[in-house]
Amino acid sequence: MDYGMPSLEALQVMLVLLPGFVTYFVESSLAYQREHSPTVMVARSLVYSLLVYALCSLLAGAPWLFGASGNASQREGAANIYVTAWGVLFVLFVAVAAGLVIGAAKTHDWHMRVGRRVGLTRRTSRQGIWLDIMQDLYARQDRNGAWVVVGLKDGRRINGWPEHFSDEYNEGPTLFLTHAQWLSERYGQERCVSIPDPGILVLGSQIRFVQFYAPEKEEKNEQEVNDSQDSKNGQAV
Repeated sequence: MDYGMPSLEALQVMLVLLPGFVTYFVESSLAYQREHSPTVMVARSLVYSLLVYALCSLLAGAPWLFGASGNASQREGAANIYVTAWGVLFVLFVAVAAGLVIGAAKTHDWHMRVGRRVGLTRRTSRQGIWLDIMQDLYARQDRNGAWVVVGLKDGRRINGWPEHFSDEYNEGPTLFLTHAQWLSERYGQERCVSIPDPGILVLGSQIRFVQFYAPEKEEKNEQEVNDSQDSKNGQAV
């Protein structure tokens, strides 16, 4: 069996697919997705390559980009862009930019959100409801939003801020909680024991449930209940 140098045709195919592979790997680094088979990866890379070359062709004919004047110059610039050093760098730049945009769209669910608003679909672009919840609630790291109470299988509970979280929920979500506390109930009153910073790592195999809550809303509800009770007591007097 001959293991010599690859043929010219094979190298040409690899060069054609290279921008698509760049786009695919950049997109995969931003948006979590399950591992694809080699066939699916090559097919997606081919689609991305077509997209990158289409964008390059459009941009190569733009006078503001290459200083072309007239249709003939634009066509000549579009034809020669792929065979020059600057042209190769330009194609790679477009491939990376396309991967960043696609990865960001999948992570933030931009395109599927539009589809849901117009009634085309009810699906999201993410791999499961766990990522939908965590990305929507915690993408901006706003600690005025929803915190979590994690119920463990041994009956204990922990509350805190989910600073980091796993991509999958298959074997239970893994969470790293900061500003965390152990919660316990004694004589009808809830007690909190602070966990020293930086926090605690909770493994998915230990988790029974995850509750999401907003501290400000809970404090407001408690205040409303207390005000209502005081009002009733005042009327009774």
